[in-house]
Amino acid sequence: TWPAVASAIEDLVRSRPPGRDACAWAEASLLAEIEATAPGDVRLAAALVGVTEATLLRRRAQTRQF
Repeated sequence: TWPAVASAIEDLVRSRPPGRDACAWAEASLLAEIEATAPGDVRLAAALVGVTEATLLRRRAQTRQF
């Protein structure tokens, strides 16, 4: 249900480190969780995110900066 999703998003935003962009931090956190679920399997990780392998690798490289 939407209220549960909205609550989870609010919790995520509140838990981010001070001064960090909420969206960038959330994306980095999500990618870290997916990599933990599919370690070394770029194809599966990309499928879980719903992007191509190239896009996943690009996003991973960008989020390493955060």
